[in-house]
Amino acid sequence: MELAQRGFALWTVAMTDPDEAAWREALREMVELFHPEAELDFTRTTPDIAGGREALASWIEGARDTYTSLDMKATEFIDVRDAVLMTVQFTGHGAASGLTVTGELAYVFRYRNGQTIAATTFATRREALQAVGMEE
Repeated sequence: MELAQRGFALWTVAMTDPDEAAWREALREMVELFHPEAELDFTRTTPDIAGGREALASWIEGARDTYTSLDMKATEFIDVRDAVLMTVQFTGHGAASGLTVTGELAYVFRYRNGQTIAATTFATRREALQAVGMEE
């Protein structure tokens, strides 16, 4: 669970810190938590993120320009065998539209030897629970 919590803290800095040196360092550290051959599948919630750590870093760099402000809060971490399920609530203001976007996403991270080997997003907590063999 510590790896998921550390990753979330770094992700928050990478997505929200206005200081370029700080967010780039956080992004670098976050990406290093992933195994070089990690499988990322965020296509259930963000169609353009699938692949490995380079895809994740590239997406984050681009996504920073999508919002004028973004607030993310991890609301839950659940240990499940070799995985951690994390739910995140977010509120952002679109840079182009000015509209407020709110929502909740669920993530399942799988680990081996102290590194993330897989990360998958789900539109709901229920779907994430089912993916790890649990019920609400």
